[in-house]
Amino acid sequence: MNEFIEQFLLEAREYVEQATAALHTLERAPRDAAALDALFRAFHTLKGSAGIVDFAAMERLLHAGEDALSAVRSAGDGVSAELNAACVACLDQTLRWLDAMERTGDIPPDAGAQAERVLQEVQAGFRARSDVSAGKDAAVPQDAAVTPSPLPAIATDLLAAQLAFLDEMPADSIAGRITSASTAAANVLRACGLDATAQRIAQAAARCLADRNPEALQTQLAAILRGEAGPDVLAVERTLPEALTRTLRIEAERLEALVRLVGELTIVKNALGHTANLAQLDAAGASTALKDQHAVLDRITGEMQRAVLGMRVLPLRTVFSRFPPLVREMTAALGKQARLTITGEATEADKAIVEALFEPLLHVLRNAIGHGIEDAATRTRNGKDPVALLALHAAREGDRVIVEVQDDGGGIDLARVGALAVERGLVTRDALATMTAADVANFVFAPGFSTAASVTELSGRGVGMDAVRTAIGRIGGTVTLHSDPGHGTRVRFSLPFSVMMTQVMTVEAGGQRFGIPLDAVVETLRVPVAELTRVGAAHAIAHRNRTLPLLELGQLLQIGTQAPQAGEALVVVV
Repeated sequence: MNEFIEQFLLEAREYVEQATAALHTLERAPRDAAALDALFRAFHTLKGSAGIVDFAAMERLLHAGEDALSAVRSAGDGVSAELNAACVACLDQTLRWLDAMERTGDIPPDAGAQAERVLQEVQAGFRARSDVSAGKDAAVPQDAAVTPSPLPAIATDLLAAQLAFLDEMPADSIAGRITSASTAAANVLRACGLDATAQRIAQAAARCLADRNPEALQTQLAAILRGEAGPDVLAVERTLPEALTRTLRIEAERLEALVRLVGELTIVKNALGHTANLAQLDAAGASTALKDQHAVLDRITGEMQRAVLGMRVLPLRTVFSRFPPLVREMTAALGKQARLTITGEATEADKAIVEALFEPLLHVLRNAIGHGIEDAATRTRNGKDPVALLALHAAREGDRVIVEVQDDGGGIDLARVGALAVERGLVTRDALATMTAADVANFVFAPGFSTAASVTELSGRGVGMDAVRTAIGRIGGTVTLHSDPGHGTRVRFSLPFSVMMTQVMTVEAGGQRFGIPLDAVVETLRVPVAELTRVGAAHAIAHRNRTLPLLELGQLLQIGTQAPQAGEALVVVV
């Protein structure tokens, strides 16, 4: 990749991050002059950087945003919600371009058409520059309203044909007709560039196939033909970036610390060579010197390890800053009101941890909005503020990083969760009666709750939460959930600070050493061989009122060892 492109990508992502943070501030305080100045500078610098690398489409799109922001600054107005959303759309497109350039090393060939499409979408937002929250009317000329481009007549005809095809529904061909009609309609919509609408068609078809009822698909097709866009929380995925940054900017102090440690390491290496020569003449003196130098070497390697880990860290701000615009879109799509607060965004973690957090957090926030918080009318009836509160928080606790998502919604309907758990065979009715509220709530992590039927049947949360636990577990983290029915839910991630260093317990089998991650070890035991119980061709032991199956490590690894015939067996419980 061209070095100028590499530098452009690195700096552009930083300015997008700065602009996103400023927009988040302006959403709460539309007249915040410092945030408006920061936003304007970010757009201005991004535009200039795009011009340097001859990215004309990006330059044109950002120039339009810069002009709108300049007008707001000159008039002393605040940033309207429409202008805020328009700026977000520009930054979203910019991120998609940056992701594409990072993959290919070149400017996307269709960038001009994409810029034109975004400009048409945000035209009204750029003209609605006044601060509506301060009581001013947004002065938008009548011709400024942006109407979505109509479908070509022959597309329209094809969609109408699919709707008619579904109206003639013989009982023995329901599934086939639903599949055929939805596939044809989705292909038509994608050909017209309406990917989000095509996604809604596919989602509706999945529900129809599960229910063996074409009604949801018919409703979607009819709405599209009328020129209406049905609300769909998944439509916001068009704004998701395909990748996070693959480059890091390292503070000079951290780099200098590493250089210093390398210098000390070189000194110790030379001293060890001198001690090796000394050992030939004075073994006792060499032994003392070796111990001293080993202590120095141990200190230096420990500091170097921490220094290297410190160079890989990113602030959680890099992932947290992506959520405010997504929350706005999700709440708008569902007709709900929510305010997202973010704290602890300066907390640092390993780059791999930060990048892996985006999708699990998105899933939790989506569930909070879609299934946790109530609509404004319901909240008002329940004596709550009609605007729900979503809180995203991070903190460092020892060698762990804690990330929490909390809402003040309706909480989890434990009775419904329990009923579904019994229905799906996850627990018996008698066992359910003895379980605590926390145990019942944890059923939302069971794969059985991640089904299409639960989207409409489960009135609390839980759709796909097994995927969240799996994703967090993959990076060495854990997920816990606490719900207060009627008052809200908190989902807590406990994550390692770094994935570069894992503590292991070493064990030996067949004359070879192996490592078991300490996080996986429950305890170690010495069990008399006489207490091993044979179960078929295998063995087991009774421990803490449980029967634990025993697996002989050498046999598992096919290195030819056998369980001891006498004495004690060393057991690792994992």
